[in-house]
Amino acid sequence: MSKYSKLEFYINGGDVGGQQLEIYVNDKHGNGKKKAVMRESLAPREWKFVSIPLEALEAVDTIIVKVNIANVSRDSAPQFFLNDLSLVS
Repeated sequence: MSKYSKLEFYINGGDVGGQQLEIYVNDKHGNGKKKAVMRESLAPREWKFVSIPLEALEAVDTIIVKVNIANVSRDSAPQFFLNDLSLVS
C-alpha cells in the first residue's frame, strides 16, 4: 500500500495568467508517467489550490524522483508561481 495518494500545491498565474499546464512525474528509473493536463487557464495574480490523485498520474506505489510542471500554452510562456508542493496521504 502506498504511503501517499495525492500531489498537492498552490499555483498562481503571475501578472498575465492564461497558462495551461502539463504535469507528470518521473520514477526512480527516469521513466515519465502519464501526463495530467490542467484544462482550465490560470487566472492572473490569483492563488489556486490543486490536488491531483497519484492514480491520475499512474504513480501509485511509485518512487517519484521528479515532478514536472510545464506550460503547454500556444502563446508565449508567461511566468507562473508554485507554492507548498507536497505529496500527501
